[in-house]
Amino acid sequence: EYYFEPAGRVSAGVFLKRISDFQFSRGGVIVGTGANNGFGGDYAGFELTTRANGGSAEVKGFEFAYQQQFTFLPGWMKGFGAFANYTRLETEGDYGGTRVGTTNSITGFVPKAANVGLSYIRTPISFRIQLKHKGKFLNTYNDSPARLVWGMPQTVVDIKAVYNISRRFGAYLDIYNIFNDPNRLFEWEYGRPQNTRRDSVMFLAGINGRL
Repeated sequence: EYYFEPAGRVSAGVFLKRISDFQFSRGGVIVGTGANNGFGGDYAGFELTTRANGGSAEVKGFEFAYQQQFTFLPGWMKGFGAFANYTRLETEGDYGGTRVGTTNSITGFVPKAANVGLSYIRTPISFRIQLKHKGKFLNTYNDSPARLVWGMPQTVVDIKAVYNISRRFGAYLDIYNIFNDPNRLFEWEYGRPQNTRRDSVMFLAGINGRL
């Protein structure tokens, strides 16, 4: 870590985690027919997604983070600041069976993720714009490689603003995913039709109060 005067920091680190009985999402199982299908004969033909415990996993990672307030700038520009972080993971493990998932094929871990943004903090205004990116990741596991469900890369931009009306009250406006970038899932990557969930732009506004 290295600290900037009077306000700021840059840091980098590496880590190794060994995990046992990790949780993962298991999908692609089709509910069978008959009274003994586990659901009293109902839901035949439905696809079942559930949670399960795997065997062991190893996660190697690198993290970088930067944050600084530009207090050296003149006048009103002192309020500007910037921040960024980046994480890279490599995973390997098994799902309680003989098959071993290697190099970024352990569910729940995003191999590449990054955030970068610009802020402005100067009484009574606080403003932040942030770009968030996540790379391709394994969303749902199945013993058959053809039924693995992958999450595709996504980049989202958020805006947050606060205006302090007084010492006790402040008005805020948050806008999430302003470019309406969709969440996309693929079975066996591009080998089957995609399942797209498009999250509409979200606006949150209100008044904060404190005693």
